[in-house]
Amino acid sequence: MPNKTCSMCREEKNSNLFRFKRGQCRECESFKARTYYRKNRLFCLDNYAEYRKTSEGKEAISRSDRNQRIFNPLNVRARRKLQYAVKKGDVVREPCEVCGKEKSEAHHDDYNKPYVVRWLCMYCHRAEEGRLICQTNGES
Repeated sequence: MPNKTCSMCREEKNSNLFRFKRGQCRECESFKARTYYRKNRLFCLDNYAEYRKTSEGKEAISRSDRNQRIFNPLNVRARRKLQYAVKKGDVVREPCEVCGKEKSEAHHDDYNKPYVVRWLCMYCHRAEEGRLICQTNGES
């Protein structure tokens, strides 16, 4: 494949690292999007909330939920079982095991064991999911 030069970082990279007809590599596009979101977080959240209320947004959410149920039935089943157990009081929500924040989410290391979870706050959970993705891709 031919190489292209990124208009942002000015590095020459393989053309498969660019999106179709874009001058910036995926890495730079990602950085640009993250930076914009951090600077305009409330604006982005408001726009997303408005989008979810539209018929297009509702259809997109419905499509996403349907795809989750079709392609990840084990994950969905484990989450639902745990939600019911928490609601019933059989499982108690605990603070984040990394930073200690009270508001936490359940992280399944193994979806075959729906009640065996690690309680992590949203930020620690995202960091853990990112680590898992890197490990499955062979990165460290």
